[in-house]
Amino acid sequence: MNLGEVIAALQAKANELPTGMDTRVEVCMCNGSDVQLTSEIVVDHMAELATDGELLDLFAIVQGHPHRDENARTLRGAAEDADEQLRNWTAEED
Repeated sequence: MNLGEVIAALQAKANELPTGMDTRVEVCMCNGSDVQLTSEIVVDHMAELATDGELLDLFAIVQGHPHRDENARTLRGAAEDADEQLRNWTAEED
């Protein structure tokens, strides 16, 4: 995803919500079983360099800082075990 696509997606979401561009934003990171949410957000950039200092990649980042957010929280989905159960039910027997 590039910056233009992120901006377009945020604009489209703002257009769907009653408070539009004034809607609060949180960063949500999913690890497959739960999600961590924080409103402590920094938009910045990072560079990936080779050991000789050559620039390999340059990209924008949206970084969440739950350690600085007293309201950060981790949520577990109601169906968090569904994927594992489905894998178990459909696993081929050896």
